[in-house]
Amino acid sequence: MITAAAVWCQWRAIRDQDNVVRYTGPVYVGLGVLSLLSGLAVLILGIRVGAPLLMGFSAVGLASGAEHLYKRLHREQLGARRDWWLVEHYNAVLGNGVATHIAFLSIGLPRLLPSAGGGVLTTLAWFGPLLVAVIAKVLIDRRWKPRTLVEAS
Repeated sequence: MITAAAVWCQWRAIRDQDNVVRYTGPVYVGLGVLSLLSGLAVLILGIRVGAPLLMGFSAVGLASGAEHLYKRLHREQLGARRDWWLVEHYNAVLGNGVATHIAFLSIGLPRLLPSAGGGVLTTLAWFGPLLVAVIAKVLIDRRWKPRTLVEAS
């Protein structure tokens, strides 16, 4: 669900760059609600089966869904930022990059290198790309994210 939301946001941020109301419309809200609900479901499943990986990764869906709903409620504030759509776009690009690398590292790599399995590799396959994306986001935000008036002075 979070990947579907990121794909949609990556595309629509560019397409709707001149209209934050259209961008944060019903599809955006629906994707936020579904991300939130799927994050909650993954958390419950992780707790029931005792899977820390699922419990930890559920935070991504929960945070993503909550962020969508927050941005919808504060869309005037979002739209007031210069180049808001660019920040939305590159955040979605990073999310899609995480999804692609997790898929390869957790599904593709073990098939290519069967000896490269194990719990540590599985954890790294899931959280490594996420860590790299967080670092990349901090660096990209330094360059492109608009600063508030307080930060600029």
